[in-house]
Amino acid sequence: MSDAGESLPGQGEFSLTTFDLKIAAGARGCLIDTSIWVEALRSRDRHIAHPVTPVIQEISEADFIYTSRLIVAEIMAGARTRREAEKLEDDFQGFRFCDEDLTLFRDAAFIRQAYMRAFGKRSIPGLIDCYLVHLAKKENLIVFTADRPLRSVAEFRGVKGIFFAIQSKELSYIT
Repeated sequence: MSDAGESLPGQGEFSLTTFDLKIAAGARGCLIDTSIWVEALRSRDRHIAHPVTPVIQEISEADFIYTSRLIVAEIMAGARTRREAEKLEDDFQGFRFCDEDLTLFRDAAFIRQAYMRAFGKRSIPGLIDCYLVHLAKKENLIVFTADRPLRSVAEFRGVKGIFFAIQSKELSYIT
């Protein structure tokens, strides 16, 4: 499950070599969750440094970023105007899109049911979290998220990745 005691080095020290050896061995890429994109976009708009920015930059430079139409739609939904939403959509055109179909939602529902059977009513992840984890597993991707329920279902399904804790500003592995 999670290697909660192991944090990634501080900002600027995160190296792709460490990333490759610890997390991404054999993965095709990294599915960056909406929660991380929101953190990055907020810091960009405010012109402040953020711990996720160098990680995204390194993953991008390695041509390792994958995305989902659902993630893009979630980001666009948070835009203040249609023009801003269209600009955000354009920003994602340079990334690889996962191969998605409607059966992924059905499978995500089954994953959610299995999670509920395993853990009862304890903070049940939403269908979108289950969908994204299932998509990552199907596409052989790791996940990068700040969403605790998504992390929980990733651990449950054995999907590796990086977790950013918003309050403490710490990065850790999902193993």
